[in-house]
Amino acid sequence: MKIKIEKQIYNVKICKTFKDRFLGLMFQKEVLMAYGFPYCHSVHTFFMKIPIDLVFCDQNGKVLNIVSKAKPWHIFSCPKAYYTFEFPEGTVSKKCSKVLFLKE
Repeated sequence: MKIKIEKQIYNVKICKTFKDRFLGLMFQKEVLMAYGFPYCHSVHTFFMKIPIDLVFCDQNGKVLNIVSKAKPWHIFSCPKAYYTFEFPEGTVSKKCSKVLFLKE
């Protein structure tokens, strides 16, 4: 899947299986791409080695919450979110208000 945030386009791995959703970015030493979790309003950073940026948005792409530099060993949630996206640290600005879902 490709999404656009501000003026940047990102390739996103959509995590649909239990294994993909459970593992996410755990145990990785660097983040090479964004990860997307549909039907997800809460994520944890247990067993992560680096901070990440999180974007919670609704089904229409309206950004509901952004967590910059989410540290390992924490839980983050946004009850009204439909999608949660994980990005490399420093990727997303706090000014972001919309995620555009691009057709491939």
